Amino acid sequence: MRDDFSEATKRVVALQVGHRCSRPECRAQTSGPRLDPTKALSVGCAAHITAASPGGPRYDKTLQPEQRKSIENAIWLCETCSKLIDVDADRFPVQLLRDWKAAALRAAIVEVGKTAGPDSRNRDDIVGLIKKFNPQTSAEVFFREGYDALRSSDPNLAYVVSVEEGGVTVTVRSKDGEPVQVAFDPIFADTPEGRAKAAEFENYLKTGTAVELDESNLPVDELPEIVRDSVRERGGGPFRLQIGPKRPRTIASAIIFRNIDGKEYEFSYLEFGSN
Repeated sequence: MRDDFSEATKRVVALQVGHRCSRPECRAQTSGPRLDPTKALSVGCAAHITAASPGGPRYDKTLQPEQRKSIENAIWLCETCSKLIDVDADRFPVQLLRDWKAAALRAAIVEVGKTAGPDSRNRDDIVGLIKKFNPQTSAEVFFREGYDALRSSDPNLAYVVSVEEGGVTVTVRSKDGEPVQVAFDPIFADTPEGRAKAAEFENYLKTGTAVELDESNLPVDELPEIVRDSVRERGGGPFRLQIGPKRPRTIASAIIFRNIDGKEYEFSYLEFGSN
């Protein structure tokens, strides 16, 4: 006998993720309108993380029937991904599916009540461009399309995209020269490595020397919004965030002389750096 989800559970698990597939590489919208204006369609389903019956994918005999059909054992997927995780169960273990679900829930709560601005409209395009990149893809096409998509996502920011041995790096700067303002509270473990990283961060605050943080120092929810969505699209996992170095501000000055008759003369301005 199968321990199936109730209709109420299916409805709630879909609503929790905004009817989007929870697989990070997919995130397909699973509901929409039908030709009949009085009806809607759905191409999603509440899939079992551990199987509903013996012999099914990832079946856990230690669970009680109430646990198997509980919302904690449900993950919302599109029909394609729900089929995929069952036909290749070894590739999609229980913990991976739980991680998908947790990431999808985190992404959904951030988007609730948020007005769709340029970032939201272009995010999927940007992520799609980055995902399709591979060594066989024309670098020229990638950089041109990727730069255009990034530039249109926020007209006040300038982006530099580069491909390095370890992956793709996106550098963000404000076009007006002012710092990009972010707020976060880094965490440093009470270990030799953690204390060393804390000292590096303190040195950054004092002198502006660059410092690199990773997932052990910043939970995904604490990341600046400008990079948080990109990490969530990949389902969380390792990341690196380099801060700094601080650059000296440029100060413009004008030299004005006044003669004994009271007339003023303004000379060309000077520019100089200051910390």
